[in-house]
Amino acid sequence: MSQSISLQPYATSDVAYKLPIGAADSKEYFLLTNRQQAGFDQALPGAGLLIEHCDDNKNSNTDETHYLVDIVQADGRQDLNKNANSGDATDVYPITGNSPYGDTVARSRIDARTVRSVNKKAGKVTATQTSVMAADGKTRTLTTTGVNAAGEKVHNVVVYEKQ
Repeated sequence: MSQSISLQPYATSDVAYKLPIGAADSKEYFLLTNRQQAGFDQALPGAGLLIEHCDDNKNSNTDETHYLVDIVQADGRQDLNKNANSGDATDVYPITGNSPYGDTVARSRIDARTVRSVNKKAGKVTATQTSVMAADGKTRTLTTTGVNAAGEKVHNVVVYEKQ
């Protein structure tokens, strides 16, 4: 099953899309917002789709292996988690025109636990990213493959484990 959504900039519409992991009433989910450098988001270091992994079963952000709320950083560097910075332009998933992997990105929900992103440049696929939550809800695997803007091959796999 694939579904397309349209999100207006959060600063002007305050609309977010909740993507449950597993059952529709799951307390674990992804929250998607379109963050653009306008209004109260004007000072953001970058613009694009912000994906937050939320788990309302948690009561704090003290577990570094499975947070209550965690930004799913598009660049995969985990700078926010490592306190390396307070956010940069490559933490959000690019929307047309601001991608290191191309000029457009399409996101689709494959099934109850899987989200796929496809990046294109001049109509040619340059990268795909798949995020899969395990059926038991204990691990999430984020896999990125393709070619970056410099023409270098990219293959990253990040596994998040719930403690």
